[in-house]
Amino acid sequence: AADDDDDAANASSSSAETVTASHPLVIDVRPAVEFGLCRLPTSHNLPYNELRRSIDEEALSTLLQATENLEQRGVVFVCRRGNNSQLVLQRLLAGERFGAVLRQAHARDLRGGLTAWAAHNDDFPVY
Repeated sequence: AADDDDDAANASSSSAETVTASHPLVIDVRPAVEFGLCRLPTSHNLPYNELRRSIDEEALSTLLQATENLEQRGVVFVCRRGNNSQLVLQRLLAGERFGAVLRQAHARDLRGGLTAWAAHNDDFPVY
C-alpha cells in the first residue's frame, strides 16, 4: 500500500533531494490544465482519469520502456495533494501489466503531492 515507506516518498527537504537525486521517472497524474500551471522538472503528464479508464496505458508502457536505467532511477507518481497518485500507483502495482516492472523500479507516490513539495521548496508555485 502507498502508506508504507516503500511506496511513498515524503516531500520534506531531505527526501525531496533523494527523490530528485536519482533522476527518477516522474509521472504527474493531474489533468493537463493543472500540469500546465506548474510541474516538477522532467515530469511526464499522464492524467489520472485517462489512466483510470486505461486510455493512456499504452503511453505509460511506451514511457516505461523508453526510460533508461529504470530500476536504478525509480518511478515517482505525483499529483496535487497525493491522493490520485496514490490511487494510480496502487492500481498499477496490483495489475498484471505493470505491477512487476513498477515493483522492480521501486515505484512510489509523492506523499502530500505538489502541495507538500511546495511547502519545502520555496521556488515552487502554489495554485
